[in-house]
Amino acid sequence: MAKKRVVFNPEFEEQIDRDEEIRDTIAKETGMSYEQAYKKYKNWCGRISKRVGNERTKRMSHNVRNFFAFLYAGLYGGEVRRANYGYSGFHADVVDEGDNKVIETEVKATSRKNGSPKLACCQFANAFGEFYRLVQSGTETVGINYAIFQYGKGHNSLGLAKYDNNGLAKVLSQNVKTLLIVPLNVLIPMIMAHKFTSLNHGSSDTHRNEEHYSLPRGKLITDINNSHDAVEELFKSAKKQGFSSSDLCLEGLVREDSMSPDNLFCRQHKVLPFKITQYSNSDPDKWANAFVGKNNNGVCHRILEYFYISPDLFISQKQKPDDDNTPF
Repeated sequence: MAKKRVVFNPEFEEQIDRDEEIRDTIAKETGMSYEQAYKKYKNWCGRISKRVGNERTKRMSHNVRNFFAFLYAGLYGGEVRRANYGYSGFHADVVDEGDNKVIETEVKATSRKNGSPKLACCQFANAFGEFYRLVQSGTETVGINYAIFQYGKGHNSLGLAKYDNNGLAKVLSQNVKTLLIVPLNVLIPMIMAHKFTSLNHGSSDTHRNEEHYSLPRGKLITDINNSHDAVEELFKSAKKQGFSSSDLCLEGLVREDSMSPDNLFCRQHKVLPFKITQYSNSDPDKWANAFVGKNNNGVCHRILEYFYISPDLFISQKQKPDDDNTPF
């Protein structure tokens, strides 16, 4: 008997028709056709075209994020949270809650052309705080994971902005390459291995105009997918920064390699099988206890100090020091 389909249905924002939107905008603002306005206001029409194009790209990026969040939930269960950019704490993409269990997963996706997933400093600072809160709450099983998808065709762009939502679902379904899932104690040495970069969002929301990010190289993600040796090298590097393998519970890490199921569909589009590498803690309580520690004196506080994160707010409060060897 054939296996029943596993179907996920991303909640896409409605994509705009670029040409139609440009013409409608110009007609509303000038009462002219595009051709008439272009002859008279060429530069202004160019700005309208750019504005509409930027909005279309923004919606495409949001829909790509939703595709992968719903894909992850389709594989592992849990509820997909809507993006909440005004929320100051940790707002994971997928939350799996059950009897005395909370597993929160932040989903990232990076094209193989671009290589590096963007890991926001403020976000994982809040992830540390959320993990601390969950451990202290007495919940029996807690965990925070990062799931990093790679998609695309090497250095070639998929040109996603040109597709409508159905086309986007189809092309992404055909081009998922790998999924790497890591708990916080693997994420920590991953972000220690890279200096932070300031990126400008160009957002109208001024507090998000410039943020600090860690940008793990695509090669690192590929190396971790291919071999546990890459993770061991990360932990050796973390040890040089004062964090032993027992601090971060290296000994309890379990690696599982698998392929995605061949009966997985995004709507009517079959998702071609892709490689999955998952790291988990064989004894999650041990990692939780190492993080918080007795009398609240665990490795958490050294991690906060290393990343210049306020222990009260779990949000970075300090400016980047002059010393180039420091993370911020």
